[in-house]
Amino acid sequence: MLRQKREISHSIHISIIRWEELFDIPGTIVFVHKSQELERESMYQGVIRDQERRSQQREQNIREFDETRALHAELVKDQPDVGSKPSSSQQQ
Repeated sequence: MLRQKREISHSIHISIIRWEELFDIPGTIVFVHKSQELERESMYQGVIRDQERRSQQREQNIREFDETRALHAELVKDQPDVGSKPSSSQQQ
């Protein structure tokens, strides 16, 4: 009789654990789903920040190129023509 009670008690305990596990599964699924959504949103925000950073870098490069080109044009304009022969007044 005592052995039967233990077996019944054991089977009730096992079934209770299984039911608790079943009730915990949806909570775990919801938790994992929400975690994945947050991670996906975080990654998307990283992509947006990276695109913005690249756009700013591209604009900076264009500005620097334009400044360098203008400076080069100014320096070339101020320099004497390197390919021409010196005039007679410059030789003396």
